[in-house]
Amino acid sequence: MDTPAELEMHWQNDTIVAGLMSACVFLLFKCIQTPGRCYGLVRIISGASYGMYLMHMLMLPAIYQLLSGFLSIPLAIVCTAVLNYAVSFGLSFLIGKLPFGKYIVG
Repeated sequence: MDTPAELEMHWQNDTIVAGLMSACVFLLFKCIQTPGRCYGLVRIISGASYGMYLMHMLMLPAIYQLLSGFLSIPLAIVCTAVLNYAVSFGLSFLIGKLPFGKYIVG
């Protein structure tokens, strides 16, 4: 797989199952009405989420290519998702701390 488009096609994100999972995650966060134990973490991730959205596809092919060389495909997909999420969050959070960061990552 050479391009991000080819990588996304194999994960089949255009199925009804992917849509239902997205709806379930949305409803899960919508049901959180009062601040709880995880509220601080959700708030920090929320502040970095737009930057994560913008940069995740830039890193996805490189991370997948790195991990797929020594992991099975299903495990590589899961590890790629987790690592891509963590790296995107870290970079977006750090860029957001710069004086001009809010103009870059939202």
